Amino acid sequence: DSDPNLDVTLILTFTDEAENPIEFPLDQFTIDLAGPRIADPPNGFESDDIVNFFYNGADAAVDLKINLSEEISDGSFIPADLIGNTANATVDDITEVPDYPPPFDQYKLSLTILAQGVTTVTIPTGIFNDLAGNPGPPAAQAYSFTYDITDPVLNPITVSGDIPGNVPTLTPYTENEHYNGNGAGDAVDVVVYFDWDDVNFDGSSFANDDITIELAGDPVSGWDLTGPDGDNDYSLTIPSASFFQDGLPLDGILVVTVNANIASDLATNDGHNDPRSFQYYFDISPPDITENNISAPEITNLERITNNETIEILFDWDDNLLDNTFNDNDIYLASTIPGVDITTSIARDPEGDNSQYTMEIGNF
Repeated sequence: DSDPNLDVTLILTFTDEAENPIEFPLDQFTIDLAGPRIADPPNGFESDDIVNFFYNGADAAVDLKINLSEEISDGSFIPADLIGNTANATVDDITEVPDYPPPFDQYKLSLTILAQGVTTVTIPTGIFNDLAGNPGPPAAQAYSFTYDITDPVLNPITVSGDIPGNVPTLTPYTENEHYNGNGAGDAVDVVVYFDWDDVNFDGSSFANDDITIELAGDPVSGWDLTGPDGDNDYSLTIPSASFFQDGLPLDGILVVTVNANIASDLATNDGHNDPRSFQYYFDISPPDITENNISAPEITNLERITNNETIEILFDWDDNLLDNTFNDNDIYLASTIPGVDITTSIARDPEGDNSQYTMEIGNF
């Protein structure tokens, strides 16, 4: 048949002068005509350390096992046989794995990896012999894996407003700045970008559940993560409708957060262990103030004042104002007393925030 090995049983037969026979069977032996082979892929190589052709051990040492079709002679497979046949690693030792089920054999290669990247071990033709002296393997076989101990890094999150009519339509947002949609007080779609910096990033490890989006402290829905593209970039779009509730705008801080301890690369190195976020102020409602928010704390019950006094007026807006947009020109004084005027210009209250301003009037 096609089996190159021939099992032989030798039987010696003796007869006397009367031709009575007697047989003496001897032990069976094998005529071995085939050289030892490495098992066909993917069974030729295995490792308890390497997972899906990736290794992330911190000690840079890894064991690689080779499965052979039969036993080979002791001392016929040594590290020197692989000098010049390994890339990005050295072979420190080669040992036979004990008690491996016959007729097969298994050898363990102890490797030290030289650097992160692809490591390749090539078993050249005819470097070891079986017990009958046949050389093998008949053809060279190689095994490659990637050594990676670097955690994937999320580059800074970027955000843009998709403003119709602009060229380009996407307008980058700056973190912690204030934006009012399209510039005319209408909400627009907001696009968020995530860029993972890892050539071996596992694209399936980053999903919707890894991201939290809140506006004014409330969860934002209506978006879905897409990606990755070829450079491990992802994006999501928050529709303009998500910025309203019951027809009213939800002004406030929008925070996009990538949660901690999520995502990994193909070597199972985990992503960052702290949250990463981007935030900006969404505000499409104009600032407002009423007479109830304009006061003169020094005057109570319309008490009389003398002609040499000045009166401090406080303005408490319902929103933070942009610097230098509220000034003396915005004030109209109506008085029956000639000469009454602003004596100290409008300024932000040093004890308040950008919604609180003061001025003084005098010349009574």
